[in-house]
Amino acid sequence: MWRGIMDKEQIIGFVAKKLEDEDPGVRRVAVEALGDMGDKKAVDSLIKMLSDSNQRIRSKTEKALIKIGKPSVKPLINALKFEENVVRASAARVLGKIEDKDAVLPLINILNDGDKQVRKEAALSLMHLGWKAKNVEEEAYYLIAMNSWNFAEIGGPSAAVNALTQFLDDKDIEIRKHVINSLSKAYTDLKRGT
Repeated sequence: MWRGIMDKEQIIGFVAKKLEDEDPGVRRVAVEALGDMGDKKAVDSLIKMLSDSNQRIRSKTEKALIKIGKPSVKPLINALKFEENVVRASAARVLGKIEDKDAVLPLINILNDGDKQVRKEAALSLMHLGWKAKNVEEEAYYLIAMNSWNFAEIGGPSAAVNALTQFLDDKDIEIRKHVINSLSKAYTDLKRGT
């Protein structure tokens, strides 16, 4: 039986319920539909989909949030604090693509995140937003996040020591090796008085 004309919020609610469907194809179509609707009321439901087990759905979710744009920014900034690395990395990536300057400070704050991919996505988004580091420590965090170990442009490894020491226990073995090598160079610089 026809219940009459529904409002937009009800339609969003019906589609959002399909985000929990067991079939990944149905979830993907629901994500795309919510993105096409472009309504800010869909943002919170879409943010939850950034942790979906299906990578294709996560990718479609990012595109949907980018389509919605500005209304996604604040919830995405909040998602930078979520426990799941994949959610934080996706949120950082999407914030850069939405190109909202409100995202700059929260992205700077996760340049020293415990997850290598989260750091890299934050750095790439900051680069996309045209951000410039305000001090040596920010620049060092940025270089580490980009997996660039050439600290010459910011005064050498000795200038980056404070940032470097925070990554001595990083989960990534290669990061720890690079940090040790950079600290060794900093020691040599300090010994020479440079």
